[in-house]
Amino acid sequence: MQASECIFCKIAAGEIPSHKVYEDEKVLAFMDIDPINKGMVLVIPKKHFDFVHHMDEDTYVHVMNVVKKVMEAIDRTIKPLRVGVIVEGFDVKHAHIKVTPLQNIKDLQTVKVGTVSQDELAQTAKLIKENIK
Repeated sequence: MQASECIFCKIAAGEIPSHKVYEDEKVLAFMDIDPINKGMVLVIPKKHFDFVHHMDEDTYVHVMNVVKKVMEAIDRTIKPLRVGVIVEGFDVKHAHIKVTPLQNIKDLQTVKVGTVSQDELAQTAKLIKENIK
């Protein structure tokens, strides 16, 4: 896939709207529209890489530092039993880390919470964004 066709590249470029919780020159973190649990955030490099292990070391370290910040913010905001990190890359061929609040191991099964409204995404994004340090 070319970066010009990639939905995450379009989100990073601002061509497709998202509910951002963190952004800097290299990384974007935004609410997942099809979450495992309410509060799930995707952390992506703005530069297109097909998979996480294709990132150069500096980008990888920077992305993972942002993942840690997002995990801490989700923990402070939602107060789940655990905050999980998932790297699988099946749904979108652009390197991304899924950061999700977890209440139990069953949360990692394929059953999802269902649709989440744009208002819920915006509100949760606002709360997590306020807790990014």
